[in-house]
Amino acid sequence: MIGDFDGSANALWSLYSKESKSHDEARIQPLKDDMDGVLIFASLTSFVFDSKQNLKVSPTDQMVYYLRQHSTILSQIFQQISSIAPQVSIPSTPPPPFPPFNPPASDVRINAFWFMALTFSLSAALLAILVQQWVRDYMHIFQRYSDPLRSARIRQYLYEGSERWYMPIAAEAVPAFLHVSLLLFFVGLGDSTLNINTTIGLNTIVPISLCGMLYIFTTLAPVIFPQSPYQTSFSGAIWYTIQKSRGRIFKDRDGESKSVGTNMAQGQMQLSMEETNERKGRDGRAIRWLLDNLTEDAEIESLAMSIPGSFNGEWSLEVWAELSRLKEDDTPVVAQRSSRLRTIPNVLGLIPHPFRTCTTRRSPRNALIHRRGLDLANIHRPIVTTSAHERNTIRELCGRIGLLFDTCKNRAVFASDELWRRRARACVEATASLVCYADVELSWFGDILRTLGDIGNFEGMLNLSSTGKDQTFVVRWTCLSIMAIRAILNGVLFREHGGLAVEELFGELRHSDRTDEATEKIALEIDENLKDP
Repeated sequence: MIGDFDGSANALWSLYSKESKSHDEARIQPLKDDMDGVLIFASLTSFVFDSKQNLKVSPTDQMVYYLRQHSTILSQIFQQISSIAPQVSIPSTPPPPFPPFNPPASDVRINAFWFMALTFSLSAALLAILVQQWVRDYMHIFQRYSDPLRSARIRQYLYEGSERWYMPIAAEAVPAFLHVSLLLFFVGLGDSTLNINTTIGLNTIVPISLCGMLYIFTTLAPVIFPQSPYQTSFSGAIWYTIQKSRGRIFKDRDGESKSVGTNMAQGQMQLSMEETNERKGRDGRAIRWLLDNLTEDAEIESLAMSIPGSFNGEWSLEVWAELSRLKEDDTPVVAQRSSRLRTIPNVLGLIPHPFRTCTTRRSPRNALIHRRGLDLANIHRPIVTTSAHERNTIRELCGRIGLLFDTCKNRAVFASDELWRRRARACVEATASLVCYADVELSWFGDILRTLGDIGNFEGMLNLSSTGKDQTFVVRWTCLSIMAIRAILNGVLFREHGGLAVEELFGELRHSDRTDEATEKIALEIDENLKDP
């Protein structure tokens, strides 16, 4: 049955065109940059044409030879004329011809090296021009056709053809031609200077040898150490040969051992994704690098919005636990349950009873079930490794989010309430995630209680709880608010004021109609409630 997509599928093919264009540009742009630098090796031509003169008879040498012959004949004639003795016979045979020319072996070697270098260089230049033409024609389809479906089909058609005919491999061979050309030129240069002067030759050969050893190292480095950034055009071929012969093994996400791909870029990707302790450390260092390179409030806001989603499994919790380690590994690290996670059930238990009953009474049944599913008391508590002092990275992150919290105190500086709301929510959710899962102290974020109150008033938390909307945000905001209030309740100054209030209340009750026993019982109950939980 013959058919086709209609216009309603344009969104799909527009997305394909966007992604394929980004993919092709990322793959082809390096090839174009490599091709642009090919023609610099045309300078080798001048050396070749200068050295090829040594392969044929020099006109100057011929002229000197015949001048010497003429000088000999003239000398004999002069002797015949001026001599009193019997005349000297003048030879009637002409002078011997110029002896056959045999170029030195060194000149032959030098010119062989340099002419081969010239051949490889010009071949690379020709291939570079062809590759640029192929790339230009290949990428032109994105500008030539406006119809997403037609553009997608033509691109896929040409893409499969380029892969089948190994166009990427042919393009990568161009730098290899240049490398061979340069190697041959250096060998010829060393031979040439060594024949001119031994000292000059040695001074030339030494840096050439060092350069050659460096080239060999950069060729083998990524094969032996896949994380090495150094590579040459021959590294991929050596990688392919080794992987075909014995191969390097890695474990995939399912824990199965598999052979690393024969393509070096693909193999490096597979090794970087292997689940190891080294990858865990790299993930942590990546987060530190991200924090170090974010400077603007808008960038920190984007980071804060992304933090809650990073606590999505055991691996992510272990990575954040790594960030909580000491900067120097001098202090012993002890494995224990996160203190913040241990206090979550108690924190939720402090939610006022009227708030809970109001929520239960006015919420739909499915919303109530949803809230129970979000109960943090039922969340799996992972074992994290903590130390006596937290790593500076975590404290710096908390401080940056705390400063972002401070910007939410003045809503007037924002262009709209929606922008303020988005930043405030990002701060609340990031703070709750770090406090609950990364074992950080709420005090590291600064004084956020007032800002939490403003956010609660703006969002209408009681209404959100009763309607069952945004329960994840409601739970996080509630936990942070209760923990911030608990910090105040546990303060020394609050206890002192509470003690004075109890004493005054105790004195007032003594002068009332209550008995001393009842008065003392009430005062003791109040005093107990003010003590640490």
